[in-house]
Amino acid sequence: MLLAHAEEQRPDLRGVFASWLKRNGASFPSLEFRSSSMKAGSPSRGTGVYTTTAMILQEDESLASVPSHLLINKTLVERIAKDGRSDHAKRMARCLNGIAQEGRLKAQGPQLERLYLLVFLLWGWTGANYQDLAREAVEETEQTLDAEFWAPYIRILPTLSDMDTAVLWPKDSPAMDRLAGTDVDNAVFAKRAKLAREFQLLEPYLRHLDPPGQNTISAQRFCWVDAVFWSRVLSLGSALREYGSAEAVAEQNDYHLIPLVDFCNHDKNANIRWHVTDDPSAVVELRATTDGEPIEAGTELLISYGAKPNAELLFIHGFVIPDNANEFIMLPAPFIEKGFLNEDDDDDANEEKLAAHTAVQTKKALLAALGLRDMIAIRAPLEPLREDSGDDDRIADEGTVPPRVRLAVEKDLAVSPATPDPTFEMVSRDDLLTMYISVMTAAEGFRRSSDVSNSFLVGDQRLPEPVSKDSFLSAVRALPNYEVVRLRVWAILLQVVNGQLCALFEDEEREIEIKDDKEAERLEKVEVLRESHMNVLVAACKLLQTLQERWTEVEEVQEYLAAMQGADAGNEGDEGEGEEA
Repeated sequence: MLLAHAEEQRPDLRGVFASWLKRNGASFPSLEFRSSSMKAGSPSRGTGVYTTTAMILQEDESLASVPSHLLINKTLVERIAKDGRSDHAKRMARCLNGIAQEGRLKAQGPQLERLYLLVFLLWGWTGANYQDLAREAVEETEQTLDAEFWAPYIRILPTLSDMDTAVLWPKDSPAMDRLAGTDVDNAVFAKRAKLAREFQLLEPYLRHLDPPGQNTISAQRFCWVDAVFWSRVLSLGSALREYGSAEAVAEQNDYHLIPLVDFCNHDKNANIRWHVTDDPSAVVELRATTDGEPIEAGTELLISYGAKPNAELLFIHGFVIPDNANEFIMLPAPFIEKGFLNEDDDDDANEEKLAAHTAVQTKKALLAALGLRDMIAIRAPLEPLREDSGDDDRIADEGTVPPRVRLAVEKDLAVSPATPDPTFEMVSRDDLLTMYISVMTAAEGFRRSSDVSNSFLVGDQRLPEPVSKDSFLSAVRALPNYEVVRLRVWAILLQVVNGQLCALFEDEEREIEIKDDKEAERLEKVEVLRESHMNVLVAACKLLQTLQERWTEVEEVQEYLAAMQGADAGNEGDEGEGEEA
């Protein structure tokens, strides 16, 4: 029998969860769990952690702790499958045994850890929601091997209707249409396709987790459990490896679900952080990040998920932040040869396609050798830090980064080839290297060595092995037409950014029918995302136009362009003579 857990039951579930934590060694003396919202009157964003009394936070003060036996990781899942005595534990064992024998499954390392935690969540969900599974009269050697032990945690997790990440939105949702032109659109479709393939592969084994005679684990339920995992998982491996007492856990586990800690919500002005200790009775703590800050009773304690753009927040967590200072847009590396790869098939084009394909593969090989991705992140350009601002001192003394101001791109903007970073942090150093690789051609002597398969050449220089970012950058800067390459970067980036802007503006005037409050909430989030994307792209477009104009005035570039025009004129003359003959 399925147990109902409507939202009105959540306060009771929160109370049961808090009691369960305390009984099992977790400590949070002045905290409680409540419904959280980003602002008064806004929709709930699930359960949050709140103070029950007024307090003054002291930096590094421990406000809560979780013992090691409440950490959920791959080792725990293996122990349940191996040592669990209940029929439900044996179902998990059959599920994992089947997965282990699936030859088409290539998961290992973190991917395998994720898979085990998905199995745990589905096992816990069926055990917590079906009475005939939760009441088996079997005494386990350890309580953590019993599905019923984990039920208070499983039942307080967001339900399928609570989870509102873009991957879980209905396919006919108007909000999905409004994602067109953002970098979330393609990511959602790719993720859905990946999950569909994965579920098709795993379904025969996941069926072992179903109650007898039931068919509860659907493709939609699998998408839900994946969303729950990614919105809550913490990577603790590197932190745990610092402590000998946690060595056994750290050797095999990186991904962890941590009851209590994973109910902390995000804010850029976080007042707490999680911290790993060497004490098994309090292996993960919540510690204050501010010093001397008075807070009232009923204040939500918030952590930072990191410097995340709205696209990632919406994709993984289901919310966005207006005026997000960490906004950036991910775009594929614009390999200059892609134009040839998209042409029609004819004899001449086939030769060009083959050459273009070879060039792209060489570029991807160099990216891999340098540890670079074939993507670039575009940010709004920022005002440079002033030497007399004291910002560097603030960073050193306080360990915090001062708020930055977006660059106002004016006609008299002081930028030239001598400017240390003419992009004003619009692209990172690594992404600029990716752009150099993307736009270089055989004219710059870029190729792979014919005698040493892993050796690359730029100009007349063979890059040393193993190739490094510094050696590659030095070779690019040594090119006689280095400023031409940079102009090419600005021009192609401008083309890409303009194309992205056009995609966003394409259906801006289209009327949208709002069916219900849920759809209105989704559309509101998408509009915040679209506005933040437009702000970044417009700012980038203005700067790139300025850079293109300034670089065309560079003497080296003008000489190159004049030579190219002369060569083109000569070719046209030769063709004309051929026609007359």
